[in-house]
Amino acid sequence: MDWTDLLPFTDLGGVPSPRRFGALLAFSALFDLALVLFVLLRRPPRPIGVTRVALAVAAVTATLPIDLAVFHATGQAESGVGGAIFGTFAMIHAAWHDVVLVTPAVALVGLLVARKRLTRPAFAVAVGALAAAPIGVYARFVEPTRLRIERVDVPVRAAARTGAPLRVAVLSDLQTDEVTDHERRAFAAIEEASPDLILVPGDLFQGCQRRFDEVKEELRALLRRLDAPGGVWFVYGDVDLRFRVEEMLEGSRIRVLENEIAETEVRGRRVVLCGLERHFDNDRARRTLDELLARPDPTEVRIVFAHHPHAVDLLPAGAAVDLTVGGHTHGGQVSIPLFGPPMTLCPLPRRLAAGGLHERNGNRLYVSRGVGHERGYAPRIRFLVPPELSVLTLDPAGTGDPDGTR
Repeated sequence: MDWTDLLPFTDLGGVPSPRRFGALLAFSALFDLALVLFVLLRRPPRPIGVTRVALAVAAVTATLPIDLAVFHATGQAESGVGGAIFGTFAMIHAAWHDVVLVTPAVALVGLLVARKRLTRPAFAVAVGALAAAPIGVYARFVEPTRLRIERVDVPVRAAARTGAPLRVAVLSDLQTDEVTDHERRAFAAIEEASPDLILVPGDLFQGCQRRFDEVKEELRALLRRLDAPGGVWFVYGDVDLRFRVEEMLEGSRIRVLENEIAETEVRGRRVVLCGLERHFDNDRARRTLDELLARPDPTEVRIVFAHHPHAVDLLPAGAAVDLTVGGHTHGGQVSIPLFGPPMTLCPLPRRLAAGGLHERNGNRLYVSRGVGHERGYAPRIRFLVPPELSVLTLDPAGTGDPDGTR
């Protein structure tokens, strides 16, 4: 274990030079803290009102381009590539520290040192800002392991409404660099659900090679537990390196699909799966979808799945497909009440990328919020978007079908 694994709100094991990145985060937070205190407490003493608080926030915001340039340059120096990604997630991490560490620290100093200079509105702002600290603790240490099971009924096309319902488990974005009770609970929940088939839309492990070598046997043991009458199916995600996936899946019943169509039979019903590669905007993926849509038997259940949920946009409106399944977004990982996730890294509208069952151009789409969370240079947090395992029931009765025809 690297000493930086013990830093609050960072847990940086598994990224290039975590000491350097941790030092950059600490410097950024301390600089912002000093800047805000200077703006608020500068002499000569004057009342501290909401206007002064807003000025301090503006001063910190003005330093963001400098932080971005430093993080971006460091990311390129560390890896030679991916500086922009380093910069994006590093900036999110730095902003998170400002919210959950700098903000309550400044509020506490203001209440203890400059209480008499605070106007009533500024005092109220300071008291409210103290809440950022427990929110940060909850988002980092509590919610990321509060696994929930989402059960959703999915109507199928009218032509496919024959036979018994089919249970499909979706295990998306495990995205871990260790095996803990959280990961074990997720796999136990799959076994308890007794699904007819299991879909794994990518992102199994995220971390450095050293960490992978340490945990691959435990991950392999977990993945070997997955089994279902209709099979277990996997498509590559953003953090899945091919040689690591091959090692993790060794000895398991999991089959990889890359621009491939596979048939399976469950409870006397034919289920056709179309698995797309991660970068599916190409002729190979389109030919695979054309092959799926040209199949002659309309009574078979057809499922498209890919890591990125906007694969649904490759389908024509009202396509002869029962469901598209994706992951990738983690539901945004953070959701603001009455607003939703600030970002999802997905071209779909936020309300769709936030997760759950939706209709998109007449096609049903399910977006899993995932079991894990972003690692590497990103803060390892979830807030109001708990991790989830999904159990979808493809309903031949068409319950809840809005138009009664599909």
